Amino acid sequence: LTNLIKLLISTFFLREPSSTDPGADHSASSSAPQSDAAALRAAYKYFDTSPDVATRDLVKKKYKKLSLLHHPDRNDSTPAAVEEMQKINHYYDLLQKHFDLEENITPSPSD
Repeated sequence: LTNLIKLLISTFFLREPSSTDPGADHSASSSAPQSDAAALRAAYKYFDTSPDVATRDLVKKKYKKLSLLHHPDRNDSTPAAVEEMQKINHYYDLLQKHFDLEENITPSPSD
């Protein structure tokens, strides 16, 4: 049951909105912010993992590794390093929120 719920959540978050979706915004331009699904896919790709194998611990390890590599203090506070660190933090926060959502929806073992 837990795997089924994870699959449904992953499918919901990772699918592209179609033109037949009632809530889809058809007026979005190419400069519009990423959809939730696209942002989540980008986060998994950035951390070089997938929803099937990603765990909170795995993402945390990859976050720490990337943070050490790109931290502005280690890169003379260049604008590129600051921007990369912001991207790392954004994607990490996005995945943490996704994991929190999964945990809140997944029934406890006593259910």
